[in-house]
Amino acid sequence: MTQQAAAFSDHLIGDNPLALTNRPVRPDADASRLSRFDDDRWDLTPGIFEDHSTKTSLNFEVFPVRWRVAVKEYFWLLINDETIRPLPAARLDKRLSLRTISFASAPLARVLAWAEEHGIISLNELSPARLDLMLADIAVLDLSNGRKGMMVSETRRLWAYREVVPEILRMPEPQPWLGELTRDLFAEAPKRPGNRTPRIRDETLVPLISWAMRFVDDLSTDITTSFHEYRLLLQQEDRFRPPGVGRGTPGGTRQERLKRVLDHFRRDGTKLPGRTLPDGTREIRWQHLGRLTYTLGVFTPSTTET
Repeated sequence: MTQQAAAFSDHLIGDNPLALTNRPVRPDADASRLSRFDDDRWDLTPGIFEDHSTKTSLNFEVFPVRWRVAVKEYFWLLINDETIRPLPAARLDKRLSLRTISFASAPLARVLAWAEEHGIISLNELSPARLDLMLADIAVLDLSNGRKGMMVSETRRLWAYREVVPEILRMPEPQPWLGELTRDLFAEAPKRPGNRTPRIRDETLVPLISWAMRFVDDLSTDITTSFHEYRLLLQQEDRFRPPGVGRGTPGGTRQERLKRVLDHFRRDGTKLPGRTLPDGTREIRWQHLGRLTYTLGVFTPSTTET
């Protein structure tokens, strides 16, 4: 670590500054509750001015203990240092947003966990050969290509800060992976168009097909017939009848038509159209009875049937 970086590190650890020291804070933020360097979790939400923004924070407990203080110094720099240090080949001419910084936590934690597992005590040990080994291990992780790429990107971002980070995080001079594009590093195959939905298991698919066939063979005729009859009944109402088509009415008086419908219900052992209420009484659907008897507008819901 340079002498300047060492002095800076002593300042952070000794003075316990605000996590958002050099960031504007919302006027409604409680100054007494703003996160400080020593906290294990930094709440970045007071520095995000978008309305209805979700809570954004950094949880340092996800990092291996031996790396944790150094990582906090690094993230404090990402938040507060005004010097722009873009990723190699990146077109960035402004500071990182707090939300972007929060997204860097998980991939960097995975990188440092890998270093811990391989007995690396300082990132200065990340030689090209070890970087290639790390890349090979990243490639076989059960993660999306996007998350794998973020691990590579955050490794490169850490390299871009090598002059100011603590010694334990300071990577060697050569640029990681010689600046190759992430998609070239992983040799991603071109994406094939098509259905990528996982296949339904046979024990689920076979009963579904069986019920679909039964629906078509056994049930659909009754359903479509009833629906066709219902559409004809609806045409008694002006709003459902095609323009220029008059209302068709079967022969007989209203009383005769009502008697025919009631006789039909009695013969089939069915109840008047309606619903049974919680107290056991039956509420008659007079409008539908009016459709069946072609007497819409005559019946009124004045009684219930028990």
